[in-house]
Amino acid sequence: MVEKLVDDWIPRPAVRRERLFQGWLDLCDDPDYLLPPFDGDGLPVLLVGGLASVPVLFEPMRRWLERAGCRPALAPVRYGFDCGERTMAGVTRSLQRMADEHGRPVAVVAHSRGGQFARVAAVRHPELVAGVVALASPLTDMVAASRVLVTQLTILGLAGTLGVPRLMSFACLVGECCQDFRSDLSAPFPGLPYTSVYTETDLVVRWRSCLDPYARHEKVETTHSGMLVHPDVFRILVKDLSGMTPTRPSIAVPPAAPEVVPLRGGRRQAAAAAA
Repeated sequence: MVEKLVDDWIPRPAVRRERLFQGWLDLCDDPDYLLPPFDGDGLPVLLVGGLASVPVLFEPMRRWLERAGCRPALAPVRYGFDCGERTMAGVTRSLQRMADEHGRPVAVVAHSRGGQFARVAAVRHPELVAGVVALASPLTDMVAASRVLVTQLTILGLAGTLGVPRLMSFACLVGECCQDFRSDLSAPFPGLPYTSVYTETDLVVRWRSCLDPYARHEKVETTHSGMLVHPDVFRILVKDLSGMTPTRPSIAVPPAAPEVVPLRGGRRQAAAAAA
């Protein structure tokens, strides 16, 4: 049922994938994408998708993170249509598992509705999170979307209220079901790195809803889905993820041994290699 909704309703996923692939090809012309200019040093990174999110959408970013030496993984958001609290349970389990496996807090990079899950996770479990980067995420309003998408979400909410499994219901938006989730979405953010990247040409999310007062804001000229393949977004990630990676201690390098140069008369004298 949910798979059919993805194919039939939410902004033409086949077209989105085609545009993503073209954006990925263009991104490959950027040398900083092919050779990431930072050392991830094994930093675990949880990638959190939003509405109609499928794994292929994060593939360009996942491969780039691996080349940088990070340890990326995808959160199980299941298209992003489900109840907020049920989805949060899966995101939290992924965070806990990655933190336990790698022995360190996890960086979270999230797109669209995924940014809401990332923010709430950081508020509830700051000890598990190294920092958050939200891409085109409505952070100050749960349903700050275009009119077409709001209409689609209303139909999904009606279906969920009537009992269709794995869909949000009206209780998630206005009732007791996700009351804590809505509260944590606007709660003070802990003292962690937190960046919200937005575009004023976003036709899916109202861009002003990305301006969480607790976040550092970065503007990029692209589309909503283009956030996942835009070179400027990757440059922002370099800066932010580098700040979440512990600085390695410097190692003193001993000076090179002097070169021994033979002189006339059979004597030998030490001479610096650069002399």
